[in-house]
Parts: sequence; C-alpha cells; structure tokens
Amino acid sequence: MIRDTNRRFGICLLLDYHSMPSQSSDAFTGNGPDFVLGDGFGATCDASVADTADRTLSGLGFMVARNRPYAGGFTTRHYGRPTRGIHALQIEIARLLYMDEADLTPLPSLSRIADASTSPGAKTETSACRMRRPWCKVRASARRAPVNGIGAR
Repeated sequence: MIRDTNRRFGICLLLDYHSMPSQSSDAFTGNGPDFVLGDGFGATCDASVADTADRTLSGLGFMVARNRPYAGGFTTRHYGRPTRGIHALQIEIARLLYMDEADLTPLPSLSRIADASTSPGAKTETSACRMRRPWCKVRASARRAPVNGIGAR
C-alpha cells in the first residue's frame, strides 16, 4: 500500500498512532505532553511534516513534545524514507485526554481528539504545507484521525 500510494501520488504520509499512558516514563509527572510526535529526530519524515503537526496541535491548545520520550518505533524507522517521498510520523496521544485510564472507558473529550484533525486550523496548516512543499498532497479523507484505531496498547 505504501509503495502503491507513493507511485500514484509521488508521496506517502504514514501516520502511526499510539496511545500512551499518562505515567509511562519518568518524563511524565502528570504535567506531561498531550501528544508526542516521533520522527526519529528528523530521520523518518521531512521537517515540514512534523512542524505542521506540531503547529496544528499546539494551535488547538494541546501540549506537544517532539521525540521524547518516543522518537518513533519500528514502523517509522522501517518505512520512513523522506528522500524517497515516504514520510512516517509516530503520534503518541496521552490516554488521559480521551479515556479513564483506570477502567479504559472513553471520556466525552474523545470527540475533541477526533475533531483536532479536521479543524479549520488543521485544514489551514495542510494548505500552508501544500503551498510551501508541492509534494505535500493531502487528501481530505487522509486528514481524519483513525479514532477507532486509538486505544490502549
């Protein structure tokens, strides 16, 4: 699918969504980030991809960290080849944003996470990315976060 997408559009953007517990490492003291964007310290996607995600999420009021404590895992390292037009970004989402971590039930705020990817801010950032980088072709259907895929690991 990645190869076919890259051939068809000249680019492929792989978003690898993960769910992180609020106390997943020493880095989290309860005041940790809402999102951690992992691009392997610039190795798995063009900087404009991670920058756009960062600006969009920060603009929506979320606290965003980059590469710490999660810089990306197997998927981003294995598939991310930005010089070949394959950009992979891992997106860790703090569970406390959308679920009760004790019983793993969804919170009403789950819809805010889903809406974040289709907000006017996200659309503006996508347009800006497209203007700066002609290769940044994002279809409307690709902008919606796979909410059903978000859950406890």
